[in-house]
Amino acid sequence: MKVSIIVIAHGSSSIEVYRDLKNVIESMKMFIIEQDLEIHLAYNEKVGNVSVPHWEEVLEKVLERGVTNIVMVLLFIAKGKHVVRDIVGKFMDNLVFDQWMKVVWKGYTFNLYITSPISSTTLFKLMIANSINRSISMLKQNVLSVEKNVSGIETESLKRINLLLNAIIETSDFEKMVMARVVFASGNLDLAYHTYIHPRFLDVARE
Repeated sequence: MKVSIIVIAHGSSSIEVYRDLKNVIESMKMFIIEQDLEIHLAYNEKVGNVSVPHWEEVLEKVLERGVTNIVMVLLFIAKGKHVVRDIVGKFMDNLVFDQWMKVVWKGYTFNLYITSPISSTTLFKLMIANSINRSISMLKQNVLSVEKNVSGIETESLKRINLLLNAIIETSDFEKMVMARVVFASGNLDLAYHTYIHPRFLDVARE
């Protein structure tokens, strides 16, 4: 089953933005289970001479090769006009995210999955909250310059996710710890409701 991933950003003439986005995609690949997926970077608006194609160009070329399962990853914060009108509106009248749909576009019939804008994810909210907390903490400590502590952000995020899990799910501390990792990695709190941990999970891992 062939699947193509199209990562769609707003668009910029800056080569630095292009490099940052390529680095995001390369880093993202490490966390994707299926390793043979083709991942394309595309812009919603073509600006300047940066050689990043418009997402419609990428989609058409992929469909021409017979690929019928497309995932569109939206690097947009919210459901603004670019998401509603320029992207989702090309395929449907209603906003539908995070589920597979059969659509027809330019004579092609294919399966399409469009990810939600990132502001709807728990991980995004935790990231913003952690940045604010860090700034206040630095102010209180009268620290003007501190190296970003990635492990500290992770620890604080997991702590906050555990507080959320305690309020919505009754299970063992170990299972909550695993669920917290799942939520942190995906940015999707709803996965906690769909995560099943087999009693022999640790035994299998040791074997």
